Amino acid sequence: MSSWLAVVCLAFAGRAAIPATDQLLPADTLVVLTAPDMEKAASYLAASAQGRLWADATMSGFRESFVRRFAGEVLGPFEKELGLKFADYKDIARGQFTFALTQNGWDGKSDKSPGWLVLIDAKEKSEQLKTNLFELKKKWTDAGRPIRSGKISGVELTTLAVDKRELNKALEKAFPGSPFGPEGGDASAEKATEKEGARREIHFGQAESLLLVGSSTADIEKVLARLGGASGTPSLADQAGFQADRATHFRDALVFAWMNLQPIYGAFLERRKETAKPPLREPLLVPGMDKLLPAIGLAGVKSVALKLAGRQDGSLVEVFLTVPEDQHTGLFKAFALERKDASPPAFVPADVVKFSRWRFNGQMAWITLEKMLTNVSPAIAGLLQLGFETVGKEKDPGFDLKKNLVGNLGDDFIFFRKKPQSNSPADANSSPSITLIASPHTDQLVHALKAARGLLPLASMESTVHEREFLGRRVYSVPLPDPAPPNGTAKQHKRSFTFAAAGGYVALSTDAAVVEEYLRNAEGTEKGLRETPGLAETAQRVGGMSAGHFGFQNQREAMRPKFERLKRESEALDKIISAGSPATKAGSEAVQTVKGWFDFSLLPDFGKVSRYFHFAVYSLTSTNQGLSWKLFMPTPPELMKEAAPKPPSPEKTETKLNEPPASKTTELQQVPAPQAR
Repeated sequence: MSSWLAVVCLAFAGRAAIPATDQLLPADTLVVLTAPDMEKAASYLAASAQGRLWADATMSGFRESFVRRFAGEVLGPFEKELGLKFADYKDIARGQFTFALTQNGWDGKSDKSPGWLVLIDAKEKSEQLKTNLFELKKKWTDAGRPIRSGKISGVELTTLAVDKRELNKALEKAFPGSPFGPEGGDASAEKATEKEGARREIHFGQAESLLLVGSSTADIEKVLARLGGASGTPSLADQAGFQADRATHFRDALVFAWMNLQPIYGAFLERRKETAKPPLREPLLVPGMDKLLPAIGLAGVKSVALKLAGRQDGSLVEVFLTVPEDQHTGLFKAFALERKDASPPAFVPADVVKFSRWRFNGQMAWITLEKMLTNVSPAIAGLLQLGFETVGKEKDPGFDLKKNLVGNLGDDFIFFRKKPQSNSPADANSSPSITLIASPHTDQLVHALKAARGLLPLASMESTVHEREFLGRRVYSVPLPDPAPPNGTAKQHKRSFTFAAAGGYVALSTDAAVVEEYLRNAEGTEKGLRETPGLAETAQRVGGMSAGHFGFQNQREAMRPKFERLKRESEALDKIISAGSPATKAGSEAVQTVKGWFDFSLLPDFGKVSRYFHFAVYSLTSTNQGLSWKLFMPTPPELMKEAAPKPPSPEKTETKLNEPPASKTTELQQVPAPQAR
């Protein structure tokens, strides 16, 4: 009996664990997106508030409609061109799932393109994976598809040549406005694609339990070498930048992504030099990307890291930009955070939907932005300087707008938004909001705003500044043009740009009522946001409120009008996505495609799913190595009282002999529920 047990143990021991992502990927990896443990990630996502919302019975109509449309319109063309069914592989990913882009000789000058790789660890499903690949190869052969086979490092590799034009059509359908379709990319690339016999090769192979799919055999060979234990082949683990981010940010990640921005940035600039055609005349006010990108500080960004982590009490998202402090230029220097209190002041009401507070030196920020603008576009900088030198001179020749406006900016900037007054389209489009600017001399800053009314949003120098008194304070307003009413709605109320000073801040808003509310409560006499139960404790999950920036969003109240609006208006998605930004053809096509996937009329009433929404907090922290933005979404209290649903498990898998059942306990089960307040 003992001999049989030894044989079984040896069999399992022989199935070595697949190395971590950074140990497998080549050193020239540009972008990587990975879930180190797909079973654990799927288990958490299914039990999260977002996963439970998606699985809710009231969402079934909306969910099934999306799945059907997405499968037919996006996955369908790929399945047809590749001759496979993605459903056959949906249960294969048991360990790591990785997608990566490699440099592969790409430098922006030559015709070389980045390579791509997909690595999926099937673990105990390796035999099923082997069967699927065998049947897929047989299917291609029977169908007369152009394939060939070979071996790399003892692993059989099957190469499928796909029609580049058809694949590009599928990509264009899935990602409208992308460079894949007939209207994307440059003309020479499209002309080359149209040549008869234009093909793109995709390579498939299996090593132990690892599925490898990629565009470059050189990349696959490097992965196989690392998988075989070859220590002389450089890997992503040898990149100091990645290892620093992995050690600091990725240790508890369910999913993480990393981008080596420097070679991408360099290749982009080279590509711009190669493809840019010299204009007949240099545009006066339109700076080129080769000037704009360095000016905003992008040259100093070494890498970008993103992670998703989670426990029973909520989900954490973090984005980290590696920008050494001595390389802070452009926007990174202009808005350099000061480590000061960024918590909600007492006057911020408890019923706000959104709040954010920034602590940076306003005067230094302006000086930096002015220098940046001068480097990017001297013409625009000159026009701005001319405005500063002339505005207000007609009434007071000695008036200095820049001194009174910029010279009186403080180091505290606050914004908050309240709920719409109703769910009507007009109110939903104009939620009351207010911006507060701290100033050492608020009266001088207000005087500067009065003089600079022509520089205010949508106002003009001919606009009359109306003054009135409210609770002993002077309130100023400048009429604004009437906004265009939404389709089928009545004309909206006239708006004005209103501002007033109180409590060391100048308050600005296009809603006079919210300014008056601030003036009534400038000393913080009413119950405020800072007293929200659990807010202080939750803020610690993003580093607290004293790092220079802190934000809050009441997701339940923020989603309520959007939810109802999507159900009510067939064109609401266009407005929600493109609000505040100029429409582009690519953006319009993308919106129309997404609208084709989702039938928002099938959404349930918001009240039936409101328990899946709570509030979120976020912060921005600056260190000598870079900037870290964190977002934490605590699990709604109603869901904390409910048992988390079990993750979907198509088949019952046996426990490994060398893995006791206790090790299957997930982090969701380990973390105790917080005590009721």
